[in-house]
Amino acid sequence: MGDLRSGQCVFAAALIRQDDGVLLVRSSRRGESPGRWSLPGDRVRHGEHPRQSATRGVLAVTAQEVLAGRVRYALSDVRRIPRRREHRHTVHLVFETELSQGERPGGRSRKGLGLRLLEGCAGTSGRRCGRVFPLEELPHLRLSGFTARALGLSPDDRPPGPGTTAAEPVRTAPAAAQHNGKSLPRVQRVGSYGVILSEGCLLMSRFAGNGRWSLPGGGVEHGEEPLAALHREILEETGLALDGALLRDIDSAHFTGQSPSGRVEDYHVVRILYSAQIPGRPRPHVTEVGGTTDDAAWVDLTELGERPLSRAVEQALRQLGVRNT
Repeated sequence: MGDLRSGQCVFAAALIRQDDGVLLVRSSRRGESPGRWSLPGDRVRHGEHPRQSATRGVLAVTAQEVLAGRVRYALSDVRRIPRRREHRHTVHLVFETELSQGERPGGRSRKGLGLRLLEGCAGTSGRRCGRVFPLEELPHLRLSGFTARALGLSPDDRPPGPGTTAAEPVRTAPAAAQHNGKSLPRVQRVGSYGVILSEGCLLMSRFAGNGRWSLPGGGVEHGEEPLAALHREILEETGLALDGALLRDIDSAHFTGQSPSGRVEDYHVVRILYSAQIPGRPRPHVTEVGGTTDDAAWVDLTELGERPLSRAVEQALRQLGVRNT
């Protein structure tokens, strides 16, 4: 990578299908993919839920209110950005998005296959240009990489197994929050986590730092696919290999906390949640040496209340409709 620094960010995009067409936006000449068409969306800001980011990206080109629904894809790409001296890994989260019937206040629109788009977009200025393309035209467009994959127009034969890169995936930003009168560094991290059930028990791992039990999983490494990160993390934390996984939802948490190094941070984590399967119920064991996990176990759902749990567990189970009675 030469003198380029490794960076990572999360981008939330909206998949809007209407009247046999798909809404795409064309990046300006100053954008990261100049001249290419992409699904509308925006970079996830610190502390923001990705659904909000996807919605904001759509509102930049349409006069209609929108609602980001279920997540459809979690995809990675890596690009060299010489002007920023960066080798950037972007995790793209693509949400099915619905349009409301109402037009937002002050939105002057033009019609496009039933979709009311904002006026005044020439496609050559600094702002992005939005357009609805019929499905038959999509194969002939210059598309961004993640958009082509999401629309099924690019071969996606990447293996679902463990990744091989080991660059640090944390992205930092200028200090903002305060702790004991001192500014805290902002850190945003994206990770993949598995909800794995067998015979009324949930597979869990224990964090060595505070003894709390959580879902097995962890950070997506630089250049790694989210699904590959899930396979790798499950293997490291439990010693077990997955037999299939299904992308289910996205969780976001923003809090002040202490990192494994002991530094207090203004921390934002974006969790990619999968439901996964492991044949039978083999005994788990931690294989990672010197990591953050010191134990793994199958825990009966009725006994979750008897263990110290991370703040992520209850939220994830609620989002996925798992009852722990």
